[in-house]
Order: sequence, then structure tokens, then C-alpha cells
Amino acid sequence: QASNRWPWLGAVARRAPYLSSVLIIGVGLYVGVHGWIGLSAA
Repeated sequence: QASNRWPWLGAVARRAPYLSSVLIIGVGLYVGVHGWIGLSAA
């Protein structure tokens, strides 16, 4: 229903799983690197 009004919304919804997984991996790497630096510095 909403995709008729905003065509790009359908494309975003189709790619949402990929975008969310990339975001989760990115945050995980960021937290992991900072945690590793914190551990190695201690």
C-alpha cells in the first residue's frame, strides 16, 4: 500500500535485512576492536 506512494520504500524494505546485518556487523566490530584495545592496554 505504501509502496504506491513512495516507490523507493519498496526497495529499502527489500534491502532492509542486508542493511541491518551490515549495521550489526559494523557495530560488533567497533565494540570488539575497542574492547580488545581496552584489554591489551590494561
